[in-house]
Amino acid sequence: MSEKFLVSRTGSTVAGGLPLIIYLLGIACFLWGGSGLASFPLDDAWIHRVYSRAFAAGQGFAYNPGVQEAGATSPLWVIVTSPAHWLEPFGVHAAVLGVKSIAVILGVMSIFVFQAIVRHMTESPTVAVVAASLLAVEPRLPFSSLSGMETPLLIVLWLGGIYAFLKRKWILSATLVGLTPITRPESLVVVPICAIVFLLSNTKSPLWKRVVVLLALGLPFFLWTLLCKRTTGHWLPNTYYLKSRPVQLTHQVLVDAWHVVTSHGFASLFIFVVGVIVGAFYLVNRQRVAVLVFLVLGPLVYLTGVVGSRQIVTEGYYWTRWVDPTSVLLTAAFALGYSLLLTGNVNPSRRRKPRARSVVMAVAILGLVVCIPAFARSFQDRRTRLITDSQAIDRINVAAGLWIREHTPPSAIIGVNDAGAIRYFGERYTVDLLGLNNQDVAFRRVSPAESLVQNDWLAIFPSVFAQQKALIDVYFEPVTVFQIPLAEYTICDCPGQTTKAIYKRKP
Repeated sequence: MSEKFLVSRTGSTVAGGLPLIIYLLGIACFLWGGSGLASFPLDDAWIHRVYSRAFAAGQGFAYNPGVQEAGATSPLWVIVTSPAHWLEPFGVHAAVLGVKSIAVILGVMSIFVFQAIVRHMTESPTVAVVAASLLAVEPRLPFSSLSGMETPLLIVLWLGGIYAFLKRKWILSATLVGLTPITRPESLVVVPICAIVFLLSNTKSPLWKRVVVLLALGLPFFLWTLLCKRTTGHWLPNTYYLKSRPVQLTHQVLVDAWHVVTSHGFASLFIFVVGVIVGAFYLVNRQRVAVLVFLVLGPLVYLTGVVGSRQIVTEGYYWTRWVDPTSVLLTAAFALGYSLLLTGNVNPSRRRKPRARSVVMAVAILGLVVCIPAFARSFQDRRTRLITDSQAIDRINVAAGLWIREHTPPSAIIGVNDAGAIRYFGERYTVDLLGLNNQDVAFRRVSPAESLVQNDWLAIFPSVFAQQKALIDVYFEPVTVFQIPLAEYTICDCPGQTTKAIYKRKP
């Protein structure tokens, strides 16, 4: 009897690890034959590295040595990944690998937490394994985990908050949710809804505990705003003042946003909406409305915070990364619903005839099989884009940063418009001419002309400074150029970003 139990327990453990195996195979597939281990597909990821390197060295949020800035819109990601920079004595590639390893671990945690959520709600290990396996194969997850961006951290905090809520660990749940705005600031719009959910679900707790829950929800972002205020004199990061726009939730904006959400992975398939609807129905039927708010309504509200505060372009990871959290979380809702269909457990509270259950399962399996070719193309597209986007950043930004380090004196001041890789690799005092990482430029303490001509060198896209061309010609002379064919610059449809020029100040 004990032997049978042992075999059963071993089989259950192996099955429970299936989502992990699928996720790691996806990571391996993304890395196979590419340069994904050594680089990132966005210059913004290198901006995170600049701040993380400074934080790891005990310099706080310094963009240049001794100069604190409020340029990091994901301060928690900067902190969480800062230990990777202790590996820099072994080379930059070691630090990059450390960052990606941290993100992969967060991805693993997300899969396991989601599996625990589904198992807790359905009381079915089988449904939990199937649901977690569906989420694990979603191509946005490995792309995000290898991108150097903060999406994996946001996802694990969000799902962790849901699981802690289900376990009635109110303070822990509120703390995890409260950390999301300092991981991705648009999450702030979801916090008031979460506060209402906590208050309505926590009515029997003592007053002090409810107060602590509310404090846990709001304190992390409040502390970050205090740091921004102390650093720049303004309450929010520089990005808010330079990139945000008045809320414009027009019909076309919402259509474009939904197009971005559904452009890749499971969200691009016809079974996606079916799974989300079934998942929502199940949550309502099982009186898990709070989970429905967290898993479906919350991501949609987050999406409105993204599209309502900036222009959304439907192509290129530079823009789509902002909506990836919505897509991944809705994919989790889809995975819940579709796993119920695949296992015939849509409504386990009612007895269903075996034949009807078999029909539901067969139709669900058929739908999944029909979608395999389209899903495979989407998966391959994400894998290819990770490689080509990373190569584009290497050839334009990383190469320029390395050139700066090798050809300029240590005392040189470099003016840039892409402020990540050039600062990271160039290791020179760098002026962000757009102001995202320079408070004096951001808040017009210096004029645009003054911020330009104060530099010893410029490493810029000439197209961005077309109006200042005459001024640049007076003070600077071109030295070298880094170019890439437009067809190979897959980061976005941005012809002006295929040429980066290095200028030296005239004697």
